[in-house]
Amino acid sequence: MITVMPNPVPDPGPDRAICTGTGTTIGGSAVKGDLYKWTSAPKGFGSGSSDPVVYPDTNTTYILTEINTSGCTATSSVTITLNPIPKPIQDLQKFFAVEIRYYRSK
Repeated sequence: MITVMPNPVPDPGPDRAICTGTGTTIGGSAVKGDLYKWTSAPKGFGSGSSDPVVYPDTNTTYILTEINTSGCTATSSVTITLNPIPKPIQDLQKFFAVEIRYYRSK
């Protein structure tokens, strides 16, 4: 008799965008007995947690490999995109002039 064991179903979470300088949790709840291995592209991140917190400094794809208790493996990934930092207003006088004209026109 041959028993076919199921592959794990890794849950890296949905792709998302975050603000530069902030972190986000990737992954999900652990399956008891399963092992987790995270890597990244670009390289530089690694974790064995099912749901690590990441603080990327560039757009990054995180690759999750899950190994279940039967030794079966599966891989999935999530991409975290960084929103650009808003540019400061260089000329406050121009900004306020626009705001004043807007309110006067009402």
